[in-house]
Amino acid sequence: MTSRIPLTVQPATDHVAVVCLSGVLNADTCAHLAQELDRHLDGAARHGLRLVLDVAGVEVVSAAARRAVQRATDHLVHAPVLVVAARPSVRTVLEQAHLAGIRLHATLADALAALSLPPAGVDGSRK
Repeated sequence: MTSRIPLTVQPATDHVAVVCLSGVLNADTCAHLAQELDRHLDGAARHGLRLVLDVAGVEVVSAAARRAVQRATDHLVHAPVLVVAARPSVRTVLEQAHLAGIRLHATLADALAALSLPPAGVDGSRK
């Protein structure tokens, strides 16, 4: 049985596109994951956006899914995909994989700060 990975794109700023992943990323879902990553990476590139993967809802990342992420992102070493909100077990898997095309951040705000962008809803003014 093949399960689908629900993905949603939510604009966080006019500089990034956020894709939310949830469920189990394993051999059964990695083909769909790869297809969706390619689609969203292409869309982000066409619009001059950085891609952010919110993985808060991801329970497990298998070796097959990790390889799918690696194939989709390895060419992005100079403008990596930002991965946010990984639970400890998922973060450990991604850290140990040393994926050149991703950067892990605890929160979306941390990821945006790494890009020197204000978080969503912040106009950048100082009071």
